Amino acid sequence: MPTRRKKFRCGHRGFGAYCHRCAQGLGSNSGGNGAHREGLSASCTASRERFECIGVDLCILPHAALRKKAENALLGIIRDGQPYTAFSGKRMGYDRRIISVPIGRGWRLLLKEREDKSKVVLSLLSHESYNRARPR
Repeated sequence: MPTRRKKFRCGHRGFGAYCHRCAQGLGSNSGGNGAHREGLSASCTASRERFECIGVDLCILPHAALRKKAENALLGIIRDGQPYTAFSGKRMGYDRRIISVPIGRGWRLLLKEREDKSKVVLSLLSHESYNRARPR
């Protein structure tokens, strides 16, 4: 089954978990799209500051639309107290206190419900990491 290329934060495209060109220090003169972007976008930096107290880094999400969707889910569930089912979330079978909220097709937000019914963010995982992280 063929594998799909993905676009890394630096702008290069490839198959791996990280950009091998940037890891080798080849940078922008290695081909690709010719524009090696250093640092993070302004929206990513702003979301990092906003959600630093919650303990989740939304900058790992590849698109601004996904970051916006994750922000809405986080603010809706944690701050506003909306039900997780409004964001297509569901409880895990192995531990009913853990809630999985899908963020797009390839990302999952894991929350844990405390005894006082408040929710705490455990992690933001890609779908691949999510499949490996849960017990079988």
